[in-house]
Amino acid sequence: METTWTGVTLLSIFGPTDPLLGGRLTNWIFSMMVGTPLALVLSGALVVADLVLVLWRPIPVGRSAWISSSVAPIVLGVVYALHRPGQYDTALGIVLATAAPLIVVALASRLIFGAILTTRAR
Repeated sequence: METTWTGVTLLSIFGPTDPLLGGRLTNWIFSMMVGTPLALVLSGALVVADLVLVLWRPIPVGRSAWISSSVAPIVLGVVYALHRPGQYDTALGIVLATAAPLIVVALASRLIFGAILTTRAR
């Protein structure tokens, strides 16, 4: 969640703002209200990805776990910026457009960064 909070704060200070939300402070407040629950769900998805993948490989610990957990919110933010979940008309479309990238990023983060950093540590 620290990566999400840091990213939200830095983007609120230096990034573009949505004029419909007001100034930088209200953009920051709204972004924190949206980003914190998404970070909690992403954290849960990373734990579930670890539990699912533990059958095929060791769970990343230490530095490799920190790096893969820190990169996941950044990648998810980029995915959401490129393909906005709110562009769909139905609630199911919005839920799927929000959940699918979240699950894919969690699994990819654990697979890619966990495998690379775990093999280097050995």
